[in-house]
Amino acid sequence: MDAARRTSRAAPLETTMEVNVRQRVTEIMADVLDCPPTTVPTLRAGESAAWDSVAAASLLVALEDAFDVMIEPDQAATMTDLDRIVAVIEQVTHA
Repeated sequence: MDAARRTSRAAPLETTMEVNVRQRVTEIMADVLDCPPTTVPTLRAGESAAWDSVAAASLLVALEDAFDVMIEPDQAATMTDLDRIVAVIEQVTHA
């Protein structure tokens, strides 16, 4: 197989992994914050009664357990919505 074909096949795999991370994070957030998964993309830390400091700590622990990672405090501080959480998880799982 030539390099061009290998490269074209690699992109969908990476995209699939990113989708899987986003999907898994969405499921975890819905579970921890006790909300439907469809509402997760609209949630923001501090703007939802369900996402208080206790829920934030629970969410951090659940994410670390699910992805078998350690999230540093400076990274955790940036995790204020779904997109930012996914970005941190992708960063720490690819490090």
